Order: sequence, then structure tokens, then C-alpha cells
Amino acid sequence: MNFQSVLIITYGRSGSTLLQGLLNSIEGCVVRGENYNLCHGLFLAYRALQETKAQPSNKGEYSLSVTHPWFGAAWLDEQRFLQDARELVYHQLMPENAGTFPQCIGFKEIRYFPANNNLHAYLNFLSKLFPNPAFIFLTRDHDQVLQSAWWKNEETVKAKKELEQFEAAVSAYGKEKNFVFRIDYQDMTNRTRRLKELFDFLGAPYIEEKVDQVLAVKHSYVPTPVKKQALEMSLIEEKMPASLVEFFVDRLSESISENEPIILSGVAVLRSDGEGEYRLLVVNKDKECSVVWGLPSPIVGEKYLFPHAGFSRFKSEAISMCKGEAAELFLLDENGQRECLAKLSVN
Repeated sequence: MNFQSVLIITYGRSGSTLLQGLLNSIEGCVVRGENYNLCHGLFLAYRALQETKAQPSNKGEYSLSVTHPWFGAAWLDEQRFLQDARELVYHQLMPENAGTFPQCIGFKEIRYFPANNNLHAYLNFLSKLFPNPAFIFLTRDHDQVLQSAWWKNEETVKAKKELEQFEAAVSAYGKEKNFVFRIDYQDMTNRTRRLKELFDFLGAPYIEEKVDQVLAVKHSYVPTPVKKQALEMSLIEEKMPASLVEFFVDRLSESISENEPIILSGVAVLRSDGEGEYRLLVVNKDKECSVVWGLPSPIVGEKYLFPHAGFSRFKSEAISMCKGEAAELFLLDENGQRECLAKLSVN
């Protein structure tokens, strides 16, 4: 490749994740995702170092005296700072456990607003921080961009103005710089000539099959899943009627999420002399849920001599419960008479 580093410079919902995918399809190229503008903090530190050294009183031997208010300022080293910062960033982008050593590495970032007078200085810093860098400036139709939820809290007119100012600032910066390349979202999705020119710019082969594979996969922002409210689940009632010789409900999870499916299971052993047909039923929210009864229970079968004890396990169908609700497990005889065996509550 023609470069050792590559940075995607853009704004939110421009299609930067898709461009990230295209660049990562290039052999030997690793482009990470967003990092909340990690390097901007290094830029501010670098500017502070420069401003310290630029103070007239900090030049020469004056600041080498322990009585000087800027003691040691003359020893500040810009190049050493860049070297240390470069190593720090590289270790974050390519940790030791990554197991690969790419020819070209970088990331995408969308947090460059507002496009103030420091933007050019920040981009200059990035061009020093990253060895032999390529800056890829990505744009997209502003109306499409502002339809995204990423911009939902921004006033439309103000947001459009910010986008225009940012694009103008980056375009001005890129003039007559051979390491800056501009591409639009439509160039990627429509596979225009500009997309092939991007690969030529990077010195990477344009392989139709790989590009097709990337464009066939949805690249988008995945929202952070909303955590469901944790609810406490407890067995508030459990009793054994005269028609059973043994009954218990299997241990339940101590907490569940709202509407998380619950399955009641356990053992219910009818007496050996019991007469008639019995069945189990769970009632939840006035809805009757079926229960399979007669599943193998070999341990219980060893405990009792009568044959049906070895098939006395039960298991209900999945039920969903919300806070404050309860479910009841009933034993029904052949006449439909119900006897509550257990009551489950969610709080």
C-alpha cells in the first residue's frame, strides 16, 4: 500500500461504517471504529507543550534554573512527545493480543465538530502523529444524514450549517495535499469510478468479489440494548394435598427480566391407592397453561415401590410474568375440582 496509516474523517451517519468495512477488506489494512476522538486529548497536550516552549522567558537557559517559574520548560521535547504518543495510540489500536501486524492501520472518527479554527491545527497534528498517513474525507447528502436518529436532538437549520462548515473546512485543508482523498456515500453504494480511484489512491487492488461481499452486508449503528428491569421471583406458597405422597417445585431463578419466559417444573407423586384421573394446570393472567406430567423421574422411582413414581416429573409450558403478577399450579381431579399446589410471585 502507499500509506502506513489511514484515517476516516467524517460526521455521524455518513456511511463511515460501510467505508470502514471496505477498507478492512484490503489485505494488510486494519481500520478500527470510533473511539470518542481519543487523539484530541493528545492534541491538546501537544498544544500545551508547544505554548509552554513558545513563552519568551522559557527560551535559553533561564527556565533551567530551579528558581524559574517554568523550570524545565527548555527540556520539553516535541518530537519525543510525538514518538511516545504514537506508540501509545498504536498499542491501543493493535494490542499485543491482537495477533497481527498490519501494513496499514487507522480508525474512523465522526466527532470533529464544531469546525472551528483549531480543526486545521488538529488535522496537522494527526498528520504528524500517524506515520505516512492517508486522510479519507467522507461526505453524504445532508438531508439523508439528518434523517438519522443520531441527529434527532439537533435543530435542522443549525445542523445543516455545521455540516456545511465542516465540509468547507476539511476541503480547504485538503487542497494541494496528496494524502487527502474525498469520497461520497453514493460513490460506495453506486460503485462509481470514484470508489475504484480510492483503491488506486491507497495502492490497493480493487477486487470486485470482495467489494460485493462488503456491500452485501449491512453496516450500521447498533444501539445499546436497553437493560430489562430485574425482578425478584419467589415461591410464596407450596403445599401437598392428601392425594399426593410427594410434591416439590424445582429451584427457581432468584431474578428474571420483565416478560422473561418461565417454566415451572418439579415432581408430583400420586398415592399408590389413588383413584381417578388427575392432571396439573398452571393459571397465569386468567390464562390456563398446559403441564406435561409423567416425565421420567428415576431417583423418585427408587424411593417408592409403585410404578408411576418413576414417571412423576412435570414441566409447564413457558409463561411470561410482569411485576406484581402471580401464577398458580393446580392439581385437578377427574371432576375438575382444583387444589392449589404452589403459587409463584414476581415483585
